[in-house]
Amino acid sequence: MKEFFRNKYLRLVLFLIVISLFSYLLFNQLGSRPIERWDEKTNIEVVKESLEYYKISHNPFSLRLNNSDFFEKPPLWYYITEIFVTIFGENIICYRIISALSAIALFMLIFELLRKHFGFYIGIIGVFIFTTIPHLYINNVNSTFSTHLLSSADIDALQFLLIFLSFFMLFYSNISSRKIFLSYFFLSLAFLVKGPLVLVPLLLNSIYLVLKKTKIKLIIFGILLFLLPILLWLLFMYLNYGNTFINEFVKYHLLSRFSSPLEGHEEKQQFYLELYTNFKVNPYGLISLITMVAYPIYSKFRKIKINKIFIYSTCFVLITFITITIAGTKLAWYLLPVYPFMAIQIASCFNKS
Repeated sequence: MKEFFRNKYLRLVLFLIVISLFSYLLFNQLGSRPIERWDEKTNIEVVKESLEYYKISHNPFSLRLNNSDFFEKPPLWYYITEIFVTIFGENIICYRIISALSAIALFMLIFELLRKHFGFYIGIIGVFIFTTIPHLYINNVNSTFSTHLLSSADIDALQFLLIFLSFFMLFYSNISSRKIFLSYFFLSLAFLVKGPLVLVPLLLNSIYLVLKKTKIKLIIFGILLFLLPILLWLLFMYLNYGNTFINEFVKYHLLSRFSSPLEGHEEKQQFYLELYTNFKVNPYGLISLITMVAYPIYSKFRKIKINKIFIYSTCFVLITFITITIAGTKLAWYLLPVYPFMAIQIASCFNKS
């Protein structure tokens, strides 16, 4: 029986089945699915107007919407999409392909991390869980307002990839100064895609490195490397747009979004808990919550050490969950970044050592 499961052709077939299913869910109707008003339509219009404005102003950094400067989101996704549209032409696939490619890369990183630490079949379990979460692929899943997908013209998937890359740098193999710096730099890029969600992994990564007795100067340099691109962008925007940028991006879209419900996006406090544990939205929510309690008890009973990947992923899920629950503005897609870590949290419990 062991020889059967070690068969390389069986493993290849299993991997191809799961990645084919994942690819189908991502790319099916990529170019034909209707554009969603929130926020695909806005993002597409920003790219279109910015490219048109560039022809007049020759300013490659300006983002525009409705003939005005656009300050709602950081610029990185828009810049990358502008490059794709310029090279390949203006079509819906170019607007959505960044997200889809980010999701494919995220799939591969989840598999490789789990395979490296726990073996091929646990890697398959992890990516199968990730692949079979309806919330990642279905608009307004279970009649819940939710239009951001892994393959939509939105900025989420690229940020998820960069956050996971930061985690991957520290946990895939032995830590080096180069990997530490790359980890912090990926978080900086993730901020420049969507903003403050990166504060959760920034906190977790820094705590992890302190517990690993990493040299403090490396951690400080890493944090500075995280801050530098963000501060340079903020300074550039302030010098060019002054208090208008500060009031709209920092005060309104960052601070006010957290402290109060914007644009009518108010939900009850248990909104995310109900969403997370709804089988039609996320079939693995209850399993995830159970493993958070059961796996540490099982590990203590069996006198085995709880693996660090389980601890980190559980902390990421819980802290992100608490953060978005406390926040005033509640939208279903704020839950999406939890799912990659939920997948590895559950899969890592199958480790026998």
